[in-house]
Amino acid sequence: MIRCAFAEFIGVFLFVFTGCAACASCCLKEVPGGAPIDANLGPIAFAFGLAIMVLVFATADISGGHLNPAVSFSFVITGKMEPVKFVVYVFSQCLGAICAGYFLVGILPDDYHHIDKTHATVLGTQAVTNITLPQAVLIEIVTTFTLVFTVWANAVDENQPAGKMAPIPIGFAVILGIIASGNLSGGSMNPARSIGPAVATQTFDGQWVYWVGPMLGAALAGLLYKYAFLSRPQEVKETTFADEIFGA
Repeated sequence: MIRCAFAEFIGVFLFVFTGCAACASCCLKEVPGGAPIDANLGPIAFAFGLAIMVLVFATADISGGHLNPAVSFSFVITGKMEPVKFVVYVFSQCLGAICAGYFLVGILPDDYHHIDKTHATVLGTQAVTNITLPQAVLIEIVTTFTLVFTVWANAVDENQPAGKMAPIPIGFAVILGIIASGNLSGGSMNPARSIGPAVATQTFDGQWVYWVGPMLGAALAGLLYKYAFLSRPQEVKETTFADEIFGA
């Protein structure tokens, strides 16, 4: 349990550090010649997606490579994880994210993590823009459903061919989710990823969106995959009339 918790802590720390550092690199408006935030969503999405891909590869054989409270929630709600282990995982994931947030705040100049009039920073903190909070929750449900469904289809279902390559489609699911929703709901899909920089910069506006939406989306994906696909009946071998007569 200690090894698993430490792997989840390290994995989320490096994930949040990488992604939020990319936000700082790409989104600081004061940088001469810097592109606006909207134009830099692609690199940020790829930073988070490639980070989760690499780190799931690194931690899969130790802790299962959850690196996301929503993924862990899909396991506990379907009976694939004990509640105590779930609590330990979520605590380790959130602690890793918070430590990464404070680490970035500590090493970067104030311009990278000051709070602007939108209550957001360029350090990777998230804010719901252009839509209402309930709409943001629905978007987070859909994007997290996509991510967790991908996890189950490639990393949990033993009948699927992905096997050891499962982190690759999982990483692309993160990239797609951020590109689709980054400028709407904030593109979280991961409560730990949201709470880390939020605690470090003390920006909590709308944080409940990044817990309610991803947890609901993860629960729906896990339950659907378990009962609709993992529980599918075994294929029955077809027999002919001759087989039944002659026992062939």
